[in-house]
Amino acid sequence: MFRWTKPSAIRRVPVGTAGTEQRTTMKEKPNYAELEKRIDFTALSGRLGQLTQADNPQRKTVFTLLDKVREQILAARRNRNVSYQVLAKELTSAGLTVSEPTLRKYIRAQGAEKKPRKPATPQTGHGDAKPAAPTASAGTKPAASTRQHRFNLNL
Repeated sequence: MFRWTKPSAIRRVPVGTAGTEQRTTMKEKPNYAELEKRIDFTALSGRLGQLTQADNPQRKTVFTLLDKVREQILAARRNRNVSYQVLAKELTSAGLTVSEPTLRKYIRAQGAEKKPRKPATPQTGHGDAKPAAPTASAGTKPAASTRQHRFNLNL
């Protein structure tokens, strides 16, 4: 891939033979001893100490916009069990375009717990309202079956 550099950034360095030059784009290393003499570190530390949050404008994200309605979102989810899909549609219709997965990530980042999965209920039968086949009685042992291993080994 060809990369263009400005002619002012290119330094020509002479190579052994006359008239032959090698192009380099590396910057020269700064002279730190000279920099130390030129910089007023006491004034710099004073200016750095006076910086505030207002001097550091952060880029706005969806999360910063959602923070303005954080409590209402969490209350709708926690108390009224409103789905992520409905919340995302409502926010989008209000002008705040947010996807369902982003909203889910935001709510989980706010400390909302995942709902626990419901325990599996044991099914009797095959799910087609037919009763299951009768099992062998406890007094008799089922015949030892030889299972076929997937590599044709008898177990």
